[in-house]
Amino acid sequence: MSGNVLHYFGGGNTAKGFSNLYDSNLRGLDRVFILSGKSSLEKKGLIHRLMDEWTGKNVNLEALHSPNDPDSLEGLIIRELGFGIVDGDFPREIGKEFVGDRWETVDLDVMDFSSLEAAVKKDITQLEAKREDALDKAYQSYTAGLRVHDRWEKLYVDRMDFLKADQVTDRLIKKLIFKNSSRKERTTRRRFLGAATPKGPVDFVDNITSGLNKRIFLKGRAGTGKSTVLKKIVMEAEKKDMIWKSIIADLTLPASIWLLSGSLAGLCSTAPSRMSISLPEKVMK
Repeated sequence: MSGNVLHYFGGGNTAKGFSNLYDSNLRGLDRVFILSGKSSLEKKGLIHRLMDEWTGKNVNLEALHSPNDPDSLEGLIIRELGFGIVDGDFPREIGKEFVGDRWETVDLDVMDFSSLEAAVKKDITQLEAKREDALDKAYQSYTAGLRVHDRWEKLYVDRMDFLKADQVTDRLIKKLIFKNSSRKERTTRRRFLGAATPKGPVDFVDNITSGLNKRIFLKGRAGTGKSTVLKKIVMEAEKKDMIWKSIIADLTLPASIWLLSGSLAGLCSTAPSRMSISLPEKVMK
């Protein structure tokens, strides 16, 4: 019997730059190797070899994909063994929120950079500069897109009936937060289920939700309260110490129920059952 492989992103490209969620997923692991080195090819090659070695065995794996190269891995976690390995170089931030006693950095820079020919050094420096310039331009574009989104969102926010929106949220919470739901020590892990990549938007929604009995889709235009609804449900679940998982922007909740924003509804074609809630009809003035 082979274990499952959970795919997600530990970091993401956003309008505010690179966002890190690595510590949230590495927290609690006993043995973590943080790879350092100029060659990303060498680091991801090592992680992929470990992934190939453990795939098909009776353990669950967590594959952390790179938002800048979504077909490649930048980390692997075998939670049952308390083991993790991850690329720890910039722009990732590892160990900022939590560091285990048996975490260690592995330096893979075995080559003496000073021994390279001048022409090779120049090529490397120019390529690094081009990469940084491309990333800066991408973040500037995300920021410009966010400003457009905010103006679009304001059209709907100005027409929102927030009292009705709160009533819709309260009714949904009562449906989801069952009095007899399981309660035990809770662990919260935050992950990106998708990312903005050089190949366009990439997500692992189907993979992450494959074991759930029901998925609920929140539909509504920008500014109609989808994110607010999700945040309030998560806060309520945390207060009651309920068993749940959270994904940044789109969140899973207790009792095998998954909540997703309407923008991802078309990507989730394999859900065993669905429930659709349309916010605009209920909360617009």
